[in-house]
Amino acid sequence: MTETAIQAIERKEKPKKARDNGFVPGVLYGKGMDSISVKFDEKKLQRVLQGRSQKAKIIVKVGDETRHCFIQEIQRDLTLNKLIHISMQVVREDQIVKMKVPLTFEGTEKLNEKRLILQPYFSEIELTGPSMDIPEHILVDVANISLGEKITVADLTVKPSVEILDDSEKIIAAITASRVNLPASGEDSDSAN
Repeated sequence: MTETAIQAIERKEKPKKARDNGFVPGVLYGKGMDSISVKFDEKKLQRVLQGRSQKAKIIVKVGDETRHCFIQEIQRDLTLNKLIHISMQVVREDQIVKMKVPLTFEGTEKLNEKRLILQPYFSEIELTGPSMDIPEHILVDVANISLGEKITVADLTVKPSVEILDDSEKIIAAITASRVNLPASGEDSDSAN
C-alpha cells in the first residue's frame, strides 16, 4: 500500500509560537523511543490529510530519518476551522499492531436507484497484524446487495497476514427499503385505518 509522506521539522518552540508562524505543532511517539516534538507546514499538512481518516498511515520525514506512522489524534479549532495539533504513533513496518480501521461503503448510488438504503451499524472494525499490512480503511461494496440482506464481519476482505478481531457474525450493515415512497400520480396517499 502506498503511504503519503510529509516533512516534519523538530520543534523547540512552544505550540502557540509554532501556530503563529504558520505551522501545526505535533508529536511523534512510539515503542522504545523518546517522543519527538515536531511541526508541520500547515498548508502541506492540510493537503496530506484531505480525505484521510484519523488512523491513516503516513510517512514522516524528520531530518534524514523516515518514520512510518499512524495518525492517532488530530485536534482542530472548530471556530477557525484550523488544525491546532497532531499526534502520530511511530511503528516499524513489521511491528504487530492492533487498531480500529474505518469502513468505507461504496455503491450506495446503485441502492438509491433501487429505492434501497444502506443502514450501517458500525463505522469501524478492529484489526491486528503487521503495521505495513493494516489498511487505512476497508472498502465494502454494497452496489449489488438486495433488500433485507445483511453485511457481516465475515463478508470483509483483508490481507492474509491481517486478522479481524471482531466476531465474524457481527452485523455491520443492512439494506432496508426507502421510507420515502411517494404514491404514483393519481393514487390516494391516505392509507385506510
